Amino acid sequence: MKKKFALALLTLSVCLFALPVPAFADTGPKPSVVVTFQNLKQQNCYVTLLAEEESTGPYSAYNSSEGNKYISDDISPQIWQKFVDYKDTDGYHFLQFCQKLGSDGVFKWGYHPPQKFKILLYFSDDDTFTVSAKTYEPYAFDSYFTVDASAIGNPESSPTSTVSSGAGHETGNAVITAKKSYDYPGEARSLLIRTLITIAVELLIALPFGYLAMRQLGFIAMVNVATQVVLNVLLNLVNYNQGGVAYVLTYFLLEALVIWIEAFIYIHSSTLVKYSRPGRKLHPVLYAVTANVASYAAGLLLYFHFPWAF
Repeated sequence: MKKKFALALLTLSVCLFALPVPAFADTGPKPSVVVTFQNLKQQNCYVTLLAEEESTGPYSAYNSSEGNKYISDDISPQIWQKFVDYKDTDGYHFLQFCQKLGSDGVFKWGYHPPQKFKILLYFSDDDTFTVSAKTYEPYAFDSYFTVDASAIGNPESSPTSTVSSGAGHETGNAVITAKKSYDYPGEARSLLIRTLITIAVELLIALPFGYLAMRQLGFIAMVNVATQVVLNVLLNLVNYNQGGVAYVLTYFLLEALVIWIEAFIYIHSSTLVKYSRPGRKLHPVLYAVTANVASYAAGLLLYFHFPWAF
């Protein structure tokens, strides 16, 4: 049994390291930058993060010769063109991702946000731009910022504020200063949702593998709670203290380690063996791999349909 277990884990390791991107680790969290605008009086406001780099993840600056034009369904071509034509004085780039602010005043870049950025606002009613006075960087896995926008459009705002114009349109004085506002309750909710999804999927996958007894399912649930909490806490600590590159490397290794740990626990668990049906051949290593792949896929699917929950 031990030789089979070692061979299975070796095969799993080769497969994981052959993949071009991290995968197979439960419903893993997704880095994000969230900016909340308070006291914003003007309507029809569009927001983006101007990036120091020319690309990040699937997003990149528009290049007419390459034809890499991307316009989302909720942004008109006219608005997209305004951002493309915008020229930042420090050479920061529009990566073709922007959102219209809703009534909640929240902007979220939820997949590969820039590592150094400015906050740019475009007001379509008067065709003006306003850009933040400073540059910012993600400071945690999910980085939250709050902007008091009461000074935007106020003629008495500070003359030292930084403003820029795009496509020949001038802006009025404005002060955009973002403050860190980490959402501890929101992160706890997100962790709970991911953990519940992982447990639900992996319990469902356990049934065709013959793990039908309540003690078996309870044991699997406890293992997943432990691995999910450890995975998420370690990833948050690494990203908060070491940044995006360390996060990617650690994420990959931890995802592989999760499957190793769960497979090791399941194959040595007397609970899974004791309460199995007589004559039922168990495949704990195969189950660990299958369950983690399924929970990761489910989390990815739900993320795209319900991003607010992640």
